[in-house]
Amino acid sequence: MLAVALLASCAGPGADAPLRPGETAGPAPTTAAPLPDGTAPATAGDLVGRWQPGTDYVTDPHVALVEDGSWTGTDGCNVADGTWRVGAEGRLVVTSGGHTEIGCEGEPVPDLLARSSRAGLDGAVLVLVDHDGVELARLERG
Repeated sequence: MLAVALLASCAGPGADAPLRPGETAGPAPTTAAPLPDGTAPATAGDLVGRWQPGTDYVTDPHVALVEDGSWTGTDGCNVADGTWRVGAEGRLVVTSGGHTEIGCEGEPVPDLLARSSRAGLDGAVLVLVDHDGVELARLERG
C-alpha cells in the first residue's frame, strides 16, 4: 500500500507522462527559454533529416526527423522513436516511446531530443535547448 502511495505522489500534474500508442505530440508551446546568441530559430524544414554528434562513434548515435512528424534514433545501442513538432521561434514539442537501456559508447541523442523545448541553427549545426535555456546538444547533419 505504501509503494502505491509513493508512486501516486510522483504522478502529479507536473509529471512528464509518456504518450500512449497512437498519441502524437500536441501543439508547440507558446513560451520557451531563449536560444543562445547567434542561433537562429529552426523551422520544420530545417529539422527534417538525420542529425548526429560531431564526435565520431563506431555505434553511430543519431536521430532522424521525418516530415510526417515522427522521429527515430539511437544512442548507439538503444533504439527510440516518437513524434515532434516545431512552432514559432523554434519552440519544440517532442515525445518519446519506451526503449531499452543498454550501456555502450555513444551519446544519448534521442534523450537529448526528447528533453528539448527549443531548436535553433548555428550555421549548419542544430542546437537543442531545454525549457530552462540550458544547451543540451549541438548536432551535425549526417
